[in-house]
Amino acid sequence: MAISTPLKLEIRELPMSLLAASGGELMVLHAEELGRENLLVDWEVLRAMEEGGMLVSLGLFYGASLIGYCVSALTPDLLQAGKKQCQNIATFLLEEHRRTKAGKLMLASMESVAADRGADTMLWSGPPQTAIPLLMAARDGTELAELQYRRRLT
Repeated sequence: MAISTPLKLEIRELPMSLLAASGGELMVLHAEELGRENLLVDWEVLRAMEEGGMLVSLGLFYGASLIGYCVSALTPDLLQAGKKQCQNIATFLLEEHRRTKAGKLMLASMESVAADRGADTMLWSGPPQTAIPLLMAARDGTELAELQYRRRLT
């Protein structure tokens, strides 16, 4: 699957091996934006989910350069028997591309792939200091359904 636009942007499926190998700079920037020293990615689990068809991972490329990624988990909806949901795990886009259509393209592409793989619902979450809340509020058919709080236990 590849979606191209006149802006030299292309959405492609992004195997975990490629993200691990070429996404280092983006992941460092992502961690900084989240106020973390680094992202401690469990590549083994992500690869297992990928092999089991439970991971949707897309990369946004500008020419040959990876400028963003969107990774989501495709799982049964445990509160709606027989339904699937796709829950975003991580989304990042280089800052210089954020005030373009690149972010919207990435979100729409993730939802399209998720639907193609059988998801009935897409769940988006993100820190309040990022653009995700603004992007979601402006999209038709998107509602604030739940708030998510995090409390560290260890």
